[in-house]
Amino acid sequence: MWSFVQNKATKCWRWLAICKVTKLILGFVTVSRGKKTCSKFYDKISQFTDSSTVFYTDWWEAYTSSIPTNQHQQGKDQTYNTIEGYNSNFRDDLQRLTRRTKAYSKSQEYLEASLYLYIASHNEKKLQLLSKTIG
Repeated sequence: MWSFVQNKATKCWRWLAICKVTKLILGFVTVSRGKKTCSKFYDKISQFTDSSTVFYTDWWEAYTSSIPTNQHQQGKDQTYNTIEGYNSNFRDDLQRLTRRTKAYSKSQEYLEASLYLYIASHNEKKLQLLSKTIG
């Protein structure tokens, strides 16, 4: 998912990692959509996982160069309901992320700050639901 930063000519891509079981957002980065960013993002989120973790992605070529083959599954069937659904929620709730808008982030720092706040709120709600279910 991308957003405008500073003006409509500057796109900033948002990468997102979601736990398939708890639906908690584990992390994100906002930069370019290249192999270098993918590798950094994988390094960032892999510290929260183990060797049995499976990463579900679409067919963007950067994923195959960064994620170990035994942990990687590609296909929309596993990402559509989760990642695409979250992208839709982000667009609905944060105007700066809508596709056709007059709103945009004045800087990457502002974009990241709004995402941190949104994700913190999202995760807090999910944790409350989980604690009610478990406890």
